[in-house]
Formats: sequence, C-alpha cells, structure tokens
Amino acid sequence: MENFDYAIVEEAAKQLYIKALCDLPPDVREALKKAYARETQPAARSIFEAMFKAIEIADTKKTLLCQDTGLPIYKVKIGS
Repeated sequence: MENFDYAIVEEAAKQLYIKALCDLPPDVREALKKAYARETQPAARSIFEAMFKAIEIADTKKTLLCQDTGLPIYKVKIGS
C-alpha cells in the first residue's frame, strides 16, 4: 500500500458528495410529490412547496439542493 494514491479516494469521495447534494433521485422526487398530494395541513403543504422550489432552482442553476449540508464523514477501508 505504500504506492497507493490517496488522491483517487479523495476525488471519488468529493464527486459522490457533490452528486448526493445536487442530484435528487427520481424515486425521492416521486415520493415527495405523493406525500404532498396526501398532505392536508396548509403549513406542511407550504413546506413541501418550498422544497419543490429549492429543487427547481437547484436543477435549473446546477447548485446544491440544500445549503445546510453538514459535514461528510467517510470510513474507508483500503486493502485487505
């Protein structure tokens, strides 16, 4: 492992993190739409509407879905 290039792992982690924050999977989008359709409380519906607007902006501008993304922590085991 002395010749292992840790930059490869770092770049892979970076790209996966960016993808997770920018690309909401279709099944999650559909689940949100279904939950919105079932919701009867006006306050809850307005929160869903804000979420949909944030998703639309992120899709259009290619930005993060949420600005409060936290700090990623990875546990990576390399080798046997």
